[in-house]
Amino acid sequence: MSEAALEPGSLAAATGHGALSIRIGWRNLWRNRRRTWLTAGGIAFSVFLVASFMALQVGQYDVMTENATALMAGHLQVQNAAYLEDNRFEDTIENATERLAAVRATPGIASVAPRVEAFALASVDERSFGAQVLGVDIAAELETVRFVKMLKEGRTLEGPEDAVLGSVLARNLGAGVGDEVVVLGTGKEGGVAAMVLTVVGLLETGMSDLDRVLMLAPIDQVQEGFGLVDEVHSLIVRADDVDDGPALVKQLQAELPDTLEVRNWDLVLPELKQGIEVDKIGGRIMYGIIMVLVVFS
Repeated sequence: MSEAALEPGSLAAATGHGALSIRIGWRNLWRNRRRTWLTAGGIAFSVFLVASFMALQVGQYDVMTENATALMAGHLQVQNAAYLEDNRFEDTIENATERLAAVRATPGIASVAPRVEAFALASVDERSFGAQVLGVDIAAELETVRFVKMLKEGRTLEGPEDAVLGSVLARNLGAGVGDEVVVLGTGKEGGVAAMVLTVVGLLETGMSDLDRVLMLAPIDQVQEGFGLVDEVHSLIVRADDVDDGPALVKQLQAELPDTLEVRNWDLVLPELKQGIEVDKIGGRIMYGIIMVLVVFS
């Protein structure tokens, strides 16, 4: 560093020039007050516009995520890793009661709903259609998701032989509230799984593919009918805060056996995650255009 740069006179001169520039700039601002106010107003409005759109965008993502996960998927899901790969009925979560208690005891978990998932043939009189039988704990489901509340007719599950059908499946079977439906499938050990249930309600989720195949039944009845002891296929988890999902995944994955896999909602609903990412890119482009227009103005 040169000695001249350290001289007090040079430092004072530089400070003086800086103060002079500020005074000149301030004076020029008010030489044309209308131009100054228009420019300042344009910048302020643009910043307000960008900040507002960003806040609305982030808020919209929270609403989208909550609506999608609250319908049926939950914030997190626990399954056998082999079940995720091959979707075989035999790949279950064993010792389900113990695993369920461990997940429920984790701080940050609001509720957990166990499910058994099976495919079977549902018959009413001479009509038969394929159905996805979902064995559920109705009390836990009501705390975790909301699709079980979308009753079109009748009531929800109460007794051990109750069944709730999707509205399209019921129409295809010609079944109504009070009718008996015979369920035939294959148990875990390869034997015949059979149940006779009474339709107590019709469900309409608004998703035709789901309403066409869905059948809800008490989880104990499905476990008994399909040869499962203390086993389920999925644990549907609702967290206190959906943003805590990644941290809860790491914590649960460390506590549960290696054979089980914990997934956050973005892996369970990848199309939702992709839609949010695409929308974020569009938002950044729009914000960039606004800022460029402000600079040129």
